[in-house]
Amino acid sequence: MKQDTNMQSVSTTLQDILKSPENEQPALLAAVLDKFPQLFRVLRSLNVDELIIAPAEVPEGAGFLVVADTETTGTDNTTDDIIELGMVEVAYDREIGYIYGVTRVFNELEDPGRAIPAQAAAVNGITDEMVAGKRISDAEVDAFVKDADLVICHNAKFDRTILERRFPVFTTKAFACSQRQVDWQAGGITGTKLDYIAMCLGFFFEGHRASVDCLALVKVLNTPMAGFDGQTPLQRILETYKLEARRIWATGAHFDFKDLLKKRGYHWHDPANEPGAEKAWAMDVAVEDFAAELDWLKAECLYGKGLSMPVDRINAYNRFTSRRTPMERAYR
Repeated sequence: MKQDTNMQSVSTTLQDILKSPENEQPALLAAVLDKFPQLFRVLRSLNVDELIIAPAEVPEGAGFLVVADTETTGTDNTTDDIIELGMVEVAYDREIGYIYGVTRVFNELEDPGRAIPAQAAAVNGITDEMVAGKRISDAEVDAFVKDADLVICHNAKFDRTILERRFPVFTTKAFACSQRQVDWQAGGITGTKLDYIAMCLGFFFEGHRASVDCLALVKVLNTPMAGFDGQTPLQRILETYKLEARRIWATGAHFDFKDLLKKRGYHWHDPANEPGAEKAWAMDVAVEDFAAELDWLKAECLYGKGLSMPVDRINAYNRFTSRRTPMERAYR
């Protein structure tokens, strides 16, 4: 009986909505569906206008960061090329991590000098005709990022390498990764793809064009989440991205221990496709966990007669790259 009453109320509401101005009807209909969260989940289109602010609106003393994204000829960041670069400049409060808004948007195409593979074009919709004869200005990129406190990418392991190959200015910047340096599962989101995160936060966007992906990420970064005790993803990033880590190279580990190391979180590296790397299993650990990890290696699987291995310092300026900052060898 109660359900019948509710449906009659909805029917009356819908009749009223259909009498309202046509441009107001979508929002009114969505508001009705929002009343039934157990039955419906409404996704709203990304509203870019709500993210943009005029430079005059930026408070004095605000910090600036850049959100960057690339579209490329393929998925190998050591050999494929950028065909589109999107960046947005974001003004934010350095103390509390609040985003004031987007102050500049950059989006340019570039001709890779060869045909764009069909697989890449199918993903990003960029064709040879669209990029023919175009080149992104290095000077404009330099000017856009030079004052940024940090650069955020949603998969910095891919984007940072390809950005640094094409634009050396990025080698001087601190980077953070919104895909890997946010514990999305703790926030109640079980996947890390940007479009999935957006849907979980109640909006959608037309992805796989560089600046659009950047703008969507800005909205994600500034959304308070119950699973983060009301903090935003950006606030979580700002708490941790400057922290140093130690990369332990488990050189000399016997082949028999590969499954154990992999389960522990180690990854295989080979200088044949990662110049400068050790040919070994390696893992990044927090500074406070470094000594305990060495003890585990010695006790569980590696060096019965003693341990000696290379160690690198990892920070925001070399994280997600193959650049190494070696420290003294570790001994146990």
